[in-house]
Formats: sequence, C-alpha cells, structure tokens
Amino acid sequence: MYIHTHSLVFAALASSALAVDYAKDIKPLLKERCYACHGALKQKGGLRLDTVALLKTGGDNGDATKHLLDRLTTVDKTDRMPPEGEGAMLNAEQVAKVREWIAAGALGITDEKPEADPRAHWAYQVPKNSRQSIDAMHAAHLAAKQLKPQPSAAHDVWLRRVSFDLTGLPPTQVLGLSDAQLIDRLLASPQFGERWARHFMDIWRYCDWYGLGTQLRHSQKHIWHWRDWIIESLNADKGYDRMIIEQLAADELAPEDRSTLRATGFLARSYYLFNRTTWLDETLEHSSRAFLGLTMQCVKCHDHKYDPIDQADYYRLRAVFEPVHVRLDPLPGVIDFEKNGLPRAFDLHLDRPTFRHIRGDEKNEDKSKPMMPNIPSVLEFASFTPKNITLPKTISQPFLQPFVLKDHLASAEAEIAALEKQRPIKPIASATSTKPQTLLREDFAKPRPAAWKADSGTWKHENGSLRQTQIGAQRRLMQLSTRPPADFDAKVSFTIRGGEKWKSVGLVFDLAEHRDVLVYLSAVQGGSKVQIALGENGKASYPAGASHAMAVKENERHMLQVRACGTLIHVSVDGKQAITYTLTKPRMPGAIALAAFDADVEFHSFELATLPADAVLASSNMQVIEKQLSAAKLKPAMLRASFAAESKKGDKALAKAAALAEAQFKLAKAEADLAELNPTADAKKHKAAQDTVAAAQKKLREPGESYTPLLASLKAQEGPDDPNNAMVQTYPASSTGRRLAFAQWIADQRNPLTARVLVNQVWMRLTGSSFVPDVSDFGLRAPAPTQQDMLDTLATGFMENAWSLKWLIKQIVLSDLYRRSSSTAGADARTLAADPDNALLWRMNPRRLESQSVRDALLAISGKLDLSLGGPSLDPDKAGNTPRRSLYFIQTPDVEHRFLGAFDNSNVLECYRRNESVVPQQALALTNSQLSRSTADALTEKLRATAPADFIRRAFQAILNRSPNDKEHQVSLEALAAMKNNHALFLQALLNHNDFITLR
Repeated sequence: MYIHTHSLVFAALASSALAVDYAKDIKPLLKERCYACHGALKQKGGLRLDTVALLKTGGDNGDATKHLLDRLTTVDKTDRMPPEGEGAMLNAEQVAKVREWIAAGALGITDEKPEADPRAHWAYQVPKNSRQSIDAMHAAHLAAKQLKPQPSAAHDVWLRRVSFDLTGLPPTQVLGLSDAQLIDRLLASPQFGERWARHFMDIWRYCDWYGLGTQLRHSQKHIWHWRDWIIESLNADKGYDRMIIEQLAADELAPEDRSTLRATGFLARSYYLFNRTTWLDETLEHSSRAFLGLTMQCVKCHDHKYDPIDQADYYRLRAVFEPVHVRLDPLPGVIDFEKNGLPRAFDLHLDRPTFRHIRGDEKNEDKSKPMMPNIPSVLEFASFTPKNITLPKTISQPFLQPFVLKDHLASAEAEIAALEKQRPIKPIASATSTKPQTLLREDFAKPRPAAWKADSGTWKHENGSLRQTQIGAQRRLMQLSTRPPADFDAKVSFTIRGGEKWKSVGLVFDLAEHRDVLVYLSAVQGGSKVQIALGENGKASYPAGASHAMAVKENERHMLQVRACGTLIHVSVDGKQAITYTLTKPRMPGAIALAAFDADVEFHSFELATLPADAVLASSNMQVIEKQLSAAKLKPAMLRASFAAESKKGDKALAKAAALAEAQFKLAKAEADLAELNPTADAKKHKAAQDTVAAAQKKLREPGESYTPLLASLKAQEGPDDPNNAMVQTYPASSTGRRLAFAQWIADQRNPLTARVLVNQVWMRLTGSSFVPDVSDFGLRAPAPTQQDMLDTLATGFMENAWSLKWLIKQIVLSDLYRRSSSTAGADARTLAADPDNALLWRMNPRRLESQSVRDALLAISGKLDLSLGGPSLDPDKAGNTPRRSLYFIQTPDVEHRFLGAFDNSNVLECYRRNESVVPQQALALTNSQLSRSTADALTEKLRATAPADFIRRAFQAILNRSPNDKEHQVSLEALAAMKNNHALFLQALLNHNDFITLR
C-alpha cells in the first residue's frame, strides 16, 4: 500500500513537470518581463536571467531560483518584480507555471546561449560600402534564392512610374531625351520639390496651426513658411545633413538668416499650449524616430525593454530641448502677425533644469540631481560638447531690425493719410461745368427693360408705379443698367405697403461682386430709422454715426435723397438732412439699384444727376474724424520714442519721453473712441469709454517711465495663464548650443542610423517595400535586412555624395530593379511559389497613388493645374476648387480637404508610412466629385471632333498614359456606343479605372 501511494505521488509530480516547457512557457515570460533589467544590457543586482545557468549562478543574493517566486508574488510594491510601472504582475497561471518549473528542478535547454550584447546590433554599426551597383547586389540575392526576376516594364509604364514618383504628376511629352536626361529634367523640375516635400511633410508631421477660434493651441500660425523651406531645399538639392541641422538649430547656426530660420518650423510644429511636457515628449519622440529610427516614448517612464536606452538617456535628451520655445518674428512690410510672420524656435529658458520624472509622472520629479544634456550612450561615437552661442542684438531685440520701425511708421503715416482723405475738399469750380446734369428721370409708368433689370424679387408695373411684393428676410434688387458717375445725386420716391418685420426700402450703390453701400428707410415697429449699411463679402456692417432714428410709416409716401461726393455720403429724407457720413474705406465703382428687404413697396419715381462741381457736403462725423486724426498724428512720435528708449535701456530720460508720448497718444485715442460712440449706444459702453478717458488724463499728468515696447515679435504663450506673452520683446542674448550639437551629432557620417533611416524611407517610396519593415524603428526588434548590403551601400554612397537626395533617387530609378514589370504574368512558377510576397523584389510592386497625386493628376489632365510655388496655406472650405497643388491645403486634425480624405491622406499626428486602402468612397469621389466631372468636361473639349477609335486611344493616353490593348479598345468602342457617344460620361468611367490611381 505504501509503495503504491508513493508511486502515485511520483507520477503526479512527473506529470506536473512535463506540463511546463521552459522554452515554450518560461523563457518567453522571462524575456518579456525581466530581460530589460536582467539581460545582456543591464544586470541589476548583478543578476542575469537570459539563461538558466546564469539564473542559478545568481547575483548579489545568490541562486535566483530560491527567491524568484517571492519577488514575483509579493504585494510589497517596492520589492515586487517587475517593478511598479515597468510591467504587469504575472497572472495566477503564469505564477503556477514558474512554481512548477522550479519545483521540477528549473531545468533548461541544451546549449542555451545568452542574449547577444545589444550594442552589437547591426543598425548600431557603421554601414559599409560594397562598391557594387544596386543591380549587381540584387542579382546576387536573387541567384542565392534561385529566383528569376521579371523583365523590364514597357517604357510607357516606366515613364508614368518615374514621372509620378519624381514630380507627383502624369508624364509629359519627352521626345529626343534619353532616360538619364529625362531623370535629370524631372529632378530639375520645381515640381520635384513639391512632390518630395509632401513625403517629408508626412515624416516630419507637418500640421497647420489649430485652436479654438483664433487662439493658438497647436503648431504655429504661418507654419507654411517651413513647408516652403522644405520645397526650396529639395529643389536646390540641399544636403540632407544640412536640412537636419537647420531644422533643429537654424536659430543657432544662422540666427539672422530669415530664409534659413524657416526650417525651425520643425520644432514650432510640436508646440502645445496646455502642457509643455507633452510638447517636449513629442519633440523627443518624433525627432528620434524621424532622423534616427529610435523609439523613445516608453523610456520616459522606465528603461527601454528592447533597446539599449535607459530612462536617464531620455531625460538627458530632454535637457537638450529644455530651453526651447517658439515665437513669431516680423517680416518686412507686415506689422500684423495675424496676416504674416515667421514662426521660429529659440532658446528662452537657458538655465531651466531637467529632472527625471519618477515613473514618467511630471508631477513627481526627482530633484536630487538635475539631468545634464547628452545623447544616448549606446551611440556615443563622439563626446557631446555643446558650446554657448552669443546672438546678434537684432535677434535678442528683434525691434532693432532696420525694417521694423520703418514698417510701423509707414503704417502710422498711411492711417494719417486715410483720415486726411475723409476731410471734405471743396472742388475747384469749372467754367464749363458748374451745374448738375440730370442723367435719368423715371416715373415707372411702363416697363423699360433696356434701362432696368430685376436681380431678385417679384416686380411688376401697376397703377403708374413699380411694385415689389415678395417679402421675407432677403434683399430684392432692381438694377439700373447704366452705372452712375462716381459723384452723384439720386432721389427715389416710394410707399411701403407691408412686410413681415423689417420693411426696409432704399438705394444700393457701388454694387459689385464683393462690396456695396446701402441707404434705406426701415418701418420696423419700435425702431424705424434711416440707415447706411456697408456690405462686404456677403456680410453687412452698420457703423456708428450712420444711423438716424425717425418716424417711417407704412402707406405714406417718402422721398429719400442720397448724394455721394468721394467717400462722403449725404442723406436727406423728405427734404430734411438726416445723415452725413464719411466712409472709412475707398469706394469701388459699381452699379446702382432700387432695394427692398422684407418689404412690399411701390416705387413712384427715381431721378439721377451729377453732383455740382462746386458742391461741398459738410460731414456730421467730421468731429470724430478730426479726433481720430489728432490721435493718428501722435502715433509716429510715440513709436520713435519707444524705439529710442528700447535701444538704450536704462536711460531714464528716454524712458520718460517714451512714457509721455504714449500717454499723449492714448488720451487722444480714448477721446476719439468716445466721440465715435453712437449716441444710442449702451450706457455701459459710454461709461467705460468715459472711464478710459479719465484714466488716460490721469496717466498724462504723471506719465512716469513705463511705456509699451514696439511690437516686433510675438512669443507663444507658455500656458493658458500667460497673458503677457505679447509684451515680451527682449529675449536672451545667447543660446545654449545644445540643439546645434545634437543636430551635428545626428548628421555626422559616423552616426550609423541617420543615412540608413533616410535611405530606407526613400527606397520604400520608390519601390513600395522597405529594407526595414518598420521605417521608424531600427532598434533591436528590427532584424538585419536580407539585403543589408544594398541598404548600407546606398547609405554610404548617399553620405559620400554630399547627402544628395537627387543623387540617391537617380541611382534607384535608373536601376534595372526599378524598371521591372510589376505583373506576375509569365513569372517563373518556382519564383512565384518561393517568394509570393515579393520580399526580394523580383518584380516591381504596384502602388496606389497618394491622395495629393490623385487630385493633382485630375487637374493636370484637365489642363487647369496651377503650378505656382509656395505661399500661405489654403482653406479647403473656401478654396476647395482652387487649381493649386494639393500640398498647399490647410491640414490639421480638425480640417482636411474632403477629396484628399477619401484617398488615404496623411495623418498629421504620425505618418511614417501611409496606408493603402480600397473603399467605396474612392470610387464615389472619382465618379461624383465636381473635380472629376470638370476634368471629364475639360478633356472632352480637348478631344472633340475625333472619330470614336481615335477618341478612345487619346483618352487612354491622357488618363492612363498608355494605349489600350485590343480587348480594351473593343470594349471601349461598345461602351461608347451604349453611352450614345457621350464622351464626358465615358471619360468619367475611365477615370475610375484602377490603373488611373495605381502605379504599375
């Protein structure tokens, strides 16, 4: 009985031991949870766990099998493994397996090898040049795998491929050029820079500013200057190493070169108003991934679990960027930063320390030891020694730039001149023309279609008058065919018969596409009046001083007289002066019309005459203009005084003079603002304006030495509670040099990652596959590429040829590999079976066109594409139909051009590689969009008057850049006949052909 029981226990233990497989159940678990701290790179407590032998050898506490379970299962967070915040606790099943494995003797596997030293990772070694061509190396790889490559594609297929790859546009006629000459022409085209700028805008996360209303929350206003720098740099074939340095440190490298400073939009793009740590986290992560192929986000909280980068490396790298901030600098000729400005980075907080965040918690800093700026130690091929940089005074004090004061004074003088023009000027009487001339008298007894045209509304002649009966909140116009003179005298007699509410009737003049001036009487109950309203871009404004309350009654005849003399408008009602108002903007020539808004009205007569040459119309708002002019004339002196005081800080006499000049201007401005208030304005507004005048008077009595500096730059807010950011006009006189040293380290030829990462990106964009699958992660999880010799040879050649992108691209697109057909037709059966995914590129990969190329191709086909380079970003809601190239549209997480959004557009938050999808919305966009229809219509005009066979051939050539094969030609003839020879409909169908949006 005893023997039998013992046997059962032994059998149970044996069964349990057999149930746990070290290689399958234990080693992967240890690797996932423990190797980061107890592996080849790091051995905390002297312990390694990457082999059973090392585990049993143990560390400071001896054999780990004796205490491993305790450390894995303890509830004491300070003693538990993995540590709190660096990995999840093992679950019950995993703990049971570890327990069973230890109980069974912690058996390992035969000849178990420890992990290799992560520092020996292939990507951390300097690349070597095989001195062989791409094709020679590729042929050797195919031969080694006994793979047979496909033949070259037809020349028109290659031509379409290379044209879209290099310019993002369909091919054009290339008679008499060799392939090499064609490539040189494409690379020299301005469109090359635009096409490849879009690639780099993806990688570098280009994003226009966005916020709430006009508030800046993300990126920077006018960030398009960075986009233009990318385009221009690529077209000039600026070395990629130089592009890196300028983007990270142009303000330290070339602080006075505004053209180069645009590059720091790379840093300005990551600005985030509400959390500086979030801003710097993104800067570190995406600088590392974009240029180095290193992921850094997990290192913020703990040592990297896969790569030889520890948490200290992260905060040393953060210290490189700790001082950085962003601002808008002035550009010549512009003083309004809403209209334009140069977004750029600079060092603001020179002495701000960097502390490690315990477990990544920014509210829990380890302040015992500031982290010094440095690079990841695993890549320390040279010491990191930043040098402090003394900046020119025009950078620390941007108002000293010679154009700043000049531009502010020019704006002030322009304001004075505009106000001077609003003063009434008595014309010089002419001996031959001193009397008014009547141009038209109209009694509306009968229709005169040659003289009048209804733009809207319901108009009819009845009972000897002209009646408009359509009511509702919409303007109804009867326009005079002949334009009035610039200065005129117009009278209109009418009776308001009804309306829903407003019952407004009058005259509109200077009527043009975007602007007009309306003078009207309103019989609205409780607020009847005569009013001047200014229309611009579909919106009306009602300026102070341009309204007069009066009784306007229904079913009573009124006479409205409007006299215009330059910008001075004189309005009388029933023979009595009502309003005299001076327009604040120059008038634009336009038509004159009768106007009714929500009014059933009878018009009895209309008279139009020239204004007497010696007419002088007194202005009722002249007092306001004079006060505004008085203030405007004080502004230049204030600007000069402020500039002088800022230029010699500490000079009390200059400071007092600046304070006095500002006090004088502010009092005059306050008085002008008070005078401008409409007498019927809210009492609170009057009280506030009067208080402002009183405060300005008090300030003038004791101006002191405080003044407002000349606004020459606009520092981004450091948080939502930073209200004085616009007041900062003097910045540090030096920069830390940290970013410049970091950028030079990235762009050093000894850096093993930089050129490889770039070549991998370019290769992917030209072939559809990449040497390293995850193009932004060259860490330990990236196995050595099968074709590493090709990657490394291109990388070293790239650096040896001045980091020239044009050189690199030319090597690839002129290779036999790039020329290959993408079709599997006629492919070797063994090759197809051995490499069905085309991992070794025995054929070219077919690729979908990116969203921008699809839209640009449609515009190019229609002949409407605007090839203008650069400029401000375009709002897709307002300029969606513009013929400009697609990379010029505003794109943010909130704003996107709808057509581009249907075709796998870039993600502005992260887009190291675009998706390729096939969804119904794409076909719908190519079928139903206005762009597609207008393309088909334009192409129909080009191909008109051709026989069906010739039309089909030319249509294929225009849209697919090739001729149809026999079957396609026959099917197309039948389809065209079935469509009753509707060319536009056929072309729309051809635009939906898969070959239009695919590179074969």
